[in-house]
Amino acid sequence: MGSRRLTIDADPNAEPFYLAMGATRIGTTASESVPGRELPLLGLEIAAGTGV
Repeated sequence: MGSRRLTIDADPNAEPFYLAMGATRIGTTASESVPGRELPLLGLEIAAGTGV
């Protein structure tokens, strides 16, 4: 499909899991369900040929 990066609006409690899986924090994003709450914005590079 040509995608090279996955971006994740993570729950703050799930951020350590995503970081352990190779994601990196690239910023924050506003929560759509809780006004005023910021969520970690994570990026995960997708290797070519993985079928993902």
